Amino acid sequence: MAALSEALKKRLEPFGELDQSQSRTPALTIDEFFTGNTDLGSIGCNLSPHPGLEKFEATFRSILSHDNVSDVRLPVTEFIDGLDWPFVEKVIVITSAASQDIFSHCKDLQPDEHWIAGDEELAGFDGVSLPQGHKAVVIWWD
Repeated sequence: MAALSEALKKRLEPFGELDQSQSRTPALTIDEFFTGNTDLGSIGCNLSPHPGLEKFEATFRSILSHDNVSDVRLPVTEFIDGLDWPFVEKVIVITSAASQDIFSHCKDLQPDEHWIAGDEELAGFDGVSLPQGHKAVVIWWD
């Protein structure tokens, strides 16, 4: 298991152990989630064959580089300190693009669904904000 960076430990600490029952979860940046991460089970764990963490990171960085994308966040679904890397089952893309366009950029990662997050869902993600004219497109892996 890879050791969490001090910055990631500090980011996760206020939330304690995360187990899908929390009302608010940290939505990590690409750097926070991928720096030092070697745990294939941390994202896309049901994919066979797994495309690799490098493919996930490269895809998300590519999406973030688009002019109509202001942020890409990975909300933590589960985390138990000392046992594993934070697990995520979705990525949130803050964009003015159509949700189908964002979903199609992820097709090689075999996501299951996509939707536009409403205000109530967004309120549960610490670190996510919507600039004027943008929406939060959620890409999800079962």
